[in-house]
Amino acid sequence: MTRESASQMDWLSPEGAAVPTQKAGGAASPRLSFVLDSRDWLRFVADEWWPSPFDADGLSLGVEAVCDDLKQGGRISVVVWIDSGQLPSLPAAIYRSGQWIDALVHSVACDDKEVLWPGPIHLSSVTAFSVPTEGDRARLVAMAKGFSNIEMPAQPVEVKPTTQILPAANRPQLTTLYRAPAQWDSIRGAAAMAVWAVPAIDPWLDVLCESLSTGATRENAAAALGAPWLGVPLWARNGPDALVSPLWAAIREVIGAVNYREEWRPAEVLETIVDSAAQLGADGAALAELRDHTQAILSDAAVIDVRRAERDPLGLALQLVLLRPKAENFVSWVDDLPSMPPAVWWTGAMLSGLLTGMRDLDKQFRGSPAAREILAVRTWHLSSVAGNATHCWPDRFAPKPSWVLGSDKVQFLDGDRPWADRKTSRRGEWFRADFDNEPTYNQALELARRLHPSSLRRCLRIADAELTASGSGKLSVDKTGHRLKVKGELSLALNDSVSFADELDVDHFRDWIAIGSVAERLPSPPRAALLESIESIQPAASLSGELAIGQRVLQPVRLPDDPPGLLTIPDFISGEQELALLAEVERGTWLTDLSRRVQHYGWKYDYKARMVESSAYQGPLPRWAADLAERLLRHGLVGELPDQVIVNEYVASQGIAKHIDCPGCFRGAVVTISLGESWGMLFRSPDGLRKIERVLQRRSAVVLDGEVREEWTHEIPKRKKEGTALRGRRISLTFRKVNPRTTKAKGAASRKKDKGS
Repeated sequence: MTRESASQMDWLSPEGAAVPTQKAGGAASPRLSFVLDSRDWLRFVADEWWPSPFDADGLSLGVEAVCDDLKQGGRISVVVWIDSGQLPSLPAAIYRSGQWIDALVHSVACDDKEVLWPGPIHLSSVTAFSVPTEGDRARLVAMAKGFSNIEMPAQPVEVKPTTQILPAANRPQLTTLYRAPAQWDSIRGAAAMAVWAVPAIDPWLDVLCESLSTGATRENAAAALGAPWLGVPLWARNGPDALVSPLWAAIREVIGAVNYREEWRPAEVLETIVDSAAQLGADGAALAELRDHTQAILSDAAVIDVRRAERDPLGLALQLVLLRPKAENFVSWVDDLPSMPPAVWWTGAMLSGLLTGMRDLDKQFRGSPAAREILAVRTWHLSSVAGNATHCWPDRFAPKPSWVLGSDKVQFLDGDRPWADRKTSRRGEWFRADFDNEPTYNQALELARRLHPSSLRRCLRIADAELTASGSGKLSVDKTGHRLKVKGELSLALNDSVSFADELDVDHFRDWIAIGSVAERLPSPPRAALLESIESIQPAASLSGELAIGQRVLQPVRLPDDPPGLLTIPDFISGEQELALLAEVERGTWLTDLSRRVQHYGWKYDYKARMVESSAYQGPLPRWAADLAERLLRHGLVGELPDQVIVNEYVASQGIAKHIDCPGCFRGAVVTISLGESWGMLFRSPDGLRKIERVLQRRSAVVLDGEVREEWTHEIPKRKKEGTALRGRRISLTFRKVNPRTTKAKGAASRKKDKGS
């Protein structure tokens, strides 16, 4: 685990904790328990599975009491309380009426004494933790805040005395145990980085979904993208068919077994990989060249050469990881080497996840709780070898994940349930652009001339002419009149009706966009054409589709000249809900630090320092705010559950100076819900050339994501009227997700007076 002095996290919020399952007749499922010391509790929270790896003969769980000895030796004893109804319905041994019986865990009763469970426990089945004293609770909180890879669960930590029972004697031997595969932590880290770093280009998104499929057959779609090794992802079984290349097999084996946190000697890792690849049949001369060049890079005698991707993309990915092994390095590789092909960067990112492992992966790469559970179960299944003694954890997810395209993000679905998202990219926009649209075609033509001339073809244009041919050859035209064939040799006498021009080979251009080296940041395609292409792909599933709330169906609105990433949902709340929210706001405590009154919930934002301090947590959101936050997440308007809300009151001519909500303090989309009146908000582009005003309609939800969130400024102008009407009072509810790696805001845009954050 890595320490970080100012780690931010969700903490001790009861929201989202498992709700006890009701049995037939209305009775709640019994609670089960086991005890961890504080160090093991931190591991459980980081891993989200206990124990991991599962190498026991069964996990002893007390029924409505604790049957383990409480830990001593200065460490805090933490009791983990589990809702038995949230466990998968697996066979277990239950101690009942003085004897052990074999039964499904869902049959456990409150008067049973102990359950011998055959596998690990997942964090989602936990309802609460408890410690003996308030002092223990405070120490536990302090310890947890020191780790950058721990995102605190929603379950509360309670202070309560512990009821102990004596453990049952002579525990039986379980016949079926559910043990995760070897190197499970490593491959979960690789899968998490695969989701975080997947190129947001249609064929690469397909490759990711295919790699996580449990279908009987999988096509190697990555081969068509110049990355055949990814046909056997890092979390797939490595049998004879897995040897797409000896180098990939060697990399998988060696890096997956390295304990990066304990020891990292890249030169030795390189030698081991080269030796293993040679034994598997790799070309000796190519391996020697890769070894010599990589050794020179590691000793600062040479630098990374992106041109290597043309002949050895996998070798280049290996060099990236050996030189900068941490996952966070891949945030900056694209800026350092903008012409790096997607296959190289994505492969390197996955290898960094394999090297780091899920347990030590920083929170920004781990994904949502739903994503982590899906990837854990799916990698368990895909990496388990059929026919051995390992039993797989029940997989309740769809056989193959899918993806849909929204206005500014790609969303991954399990059936119809979102579990992860990825920002759209300029490459992806160009890949799916409509080249029949004249402005799009012309802009692509200019890009090809400047950056990729091989996407052009030289054409002879003839307009209303008759040309004379000479020579011994013969000329013919096919039945369509569009294919000219010359057999032998001919000469054509040209005149003023003939000209030469470059035309775009759209297929070659798309191939370059998907897999090639692009030496600079691409501009976006013309916006109107881009919106048409998005809506033509998945109109029902994207954010441009309808959202159903209660009995009302809402239609999100995007205007053609909206700033990229702006989305408006009119009437997100009803008139009755607006009145109820206004009443809740009035019951809150107003702060008067600014010229306008504000309320802070979840976390308090420091306007002077422009940051969120680690000590600024104020507790879970109030019920009214938590309900709205859950609704925003449920309908895909945010990628993570918001945990911070600021209520702003604007009266008469009050406003906010132009600003960008602190990029270092909050991550993902920002959503504002307007109450009372409809006022204008002014958006300004990064270059200052575009200035767009949109009316924030009362009862609407306005989403700022992507470019409008990170690069455009926004403000509420100071003025007396909106249109012809005098201003009265407007209340805004702004929902955000606190960034657990909060630091002082950076960048010119963030240094503007950030009074609106």
